[in-house]
Amino acid sequence: SPRGAYRSSPTTGPSVRAGGLAAVVVPATEPPRLAGVRLLFAGTPEVALPTLRALLDSDHEVVAVLTRPDARVGRGRTLQPSPVRGLAQEHGVEVITERPRDPGVAERLRELRVDCCPVVAYGEILPGAVLGVPAHGWVNLHLSLLPAWRGAAPVQRAKDFVAGRVSGGP
Repeated sequence: SPRGAYRSSPTTGPSVRAGGLAAVVVPATEPPRLAGVRLLFAGTPEVALPTLRALLDSDHEVVAVLTRPDARVGRGRTLQPSPVRGLAQEHGVEVITERPRDPGVAERLRELRVDCCPVVAYGEILPGAVLGVPAHGWVNLHLSLLPAWRGAAPVQRAKDFVAGRVSGGP
């Protein structure tokens, strides 16, 4: 082949150049990566923190979090914020604790110009008024194998699976 021509091989693909010089070829079909998407993260317990941390460290903008209101815990019944609220406040992210069916929540999402809403263990059913706000919808990141383990206790069923007490999956 002429010097400088590209050749393809089953092991290296189209990135080897005749004459010994290597070049990286990016396929034209690779989709563009979205950067700077405005996100509202919905979550409450500690299990949601790794996802929120990853989003905070990404190219996207977490403009707010939606989390359950502070709850009373322990024998002293002291009021405690959710772990998601704590992490959001550490990063200066707006925290919304009103219930999603409150009309003010949908209005606030519109004001924030939210593009997409990832959800991890939020703990409430979201009404249509808020579901229709973000242009790219709500994305539920679930902890269990679905649909096999849907229901009231998917996390417990996942623990049973890990312990070998049940089997599941596709």
